[in-house]
Order: sequence, then structure tokens, then C-alpha cells
Amino acid sequence: MEGSSLNRPRGGRNVEDPPLDRAIAELAAGQHGVVALRQLVEFGLSASAVRNRVAAGRLHRIHRGVYAVGHALLTRDGRFMAAILACGAGAAICYRTAAVKWSLGMPMRRWIDVTAGASTRRDRAGICLHSAHSLVPRDVILIDSIPTTTLARHPARRRRGRHPPRGGARV
Repeated sequence: MEGSSLNRPRGGRNVEDPPLDRAIAELAAGQHGVVALRQLVEFGLSASAVRNRVAAGRLHRIHRGVYAVGHALLTRDGRFMAAILACGAGAAICYRTAAVKWSLGMPMRRWIDVTAGASTRRDRAGICLHSAHSLVPRDVILIDSIPTTTLARHPARRRRGRHPPRGGARV
């Protein structure tokens, strides 16, 4: 890319910043290949710097404010993490998606179930957003670094717990 606009100084600063790119890559590696815009801003990137990285093919938009780093081919866990990042801080996969992550033998749907705070917007393609008024830290664990609701919050388990078989005791 010798002589390309990516290597030209802009405002006295080189647009390519290998230490910054390494830091972004390390963050993405810990998040199944994805990063949130808010995280890029924390690294010091401006909106125009993000747009430049998208135009250059270094970032790939997955959801509004969520990008895959390097390429857009995400694993299932990468898609889960992208959905969580799209829904904001405190979000976690839930319901059927959590059951898939827990390996409970449920088939995966086309959309990803995510529980998030009531203030999260609902216009996320591919995400079925559930409002959580009572989600507390003990209700979420990390499975493969993915925030996932616990089995205690899974609807099928809660139903079984409320209605024990006749003559039986709650487990």
C-alpha cells in the first residue's frame, strides 16, 4: 500500500498506527473477533477514523456500532458477542440462545435472544431483544467469554421449578 492515502500523514499524524491496531486486534481476539464503536472511541479513534477503517476493509459493520476486525466471517460465538455489544453494557444472551450455549440440545434460531436493560433500542436486525428489569450480576455468567444468563433464569427450568410432579419435591 506504498503511496496510498492510508500512509500519508494527516494533521501531522500517520493514519496507520500499528500499536493502536495491535490493541484493537487484541481486544477483538478476546471478544470473538468483534468490537463496539464505544470501545474504539475509548482507544482514541474518531468517527472519521472508524469510517476510514471501514472503507479500507479493516473493520466490517455487523450491527449498528459493532464491527468485525479484519474480516466479516464470524463464528457462532462471534455473532453472539456482536449481538451483546449491539445491545449495550449489561446485555447477555438468553432463552434459546443461552440454551444453545449451555449445550442443552436446543436448535439455534435465525435470530439471537439477548436480554438487556429496558432503555436499549429494539431496532437490531437479527436480534430478539428482551427487556430485563430484574437482571442482576448473579444471573449472568461467562461461557467462552460470552455473557450468558444462568440456567436458573431459563424459562423451561423456572417452569419445572414452579410445578413439581405430583408426589415429588422441588429440586
